[in-house]
Amino acid sequence: MDEIYENKLIHYRRIENIVKNFEENEAKINESIEAIRRKSKSDNASIGPANDILRYFYTLEQQYQSDDSETRKKATEYVLE
Repeated sequence: MDEIYENKLIHYRRIENIVKNFEENEAKINESIEAIRRKSKSDNASIGPANDILRYFYTLEQQYQSDDSETRKKATEYVLE
């Protein structure tokens, strides 16, 4: 009976160690992911020309959204000339 109990304890300890190692690895992975996200947010370095163009058009769209109607009319007239 004691041998069965000891085997169960050994088995449970192994499971606990596996779960503990898994959780530690998950924590390390999540920490690495967060570090990469923070670095990518702090670095505004371009990934490529397409990224620069997208950023440029996004900035233009934001400016257009914030402009009032009079400024939009002037900009349209300027472009049409």
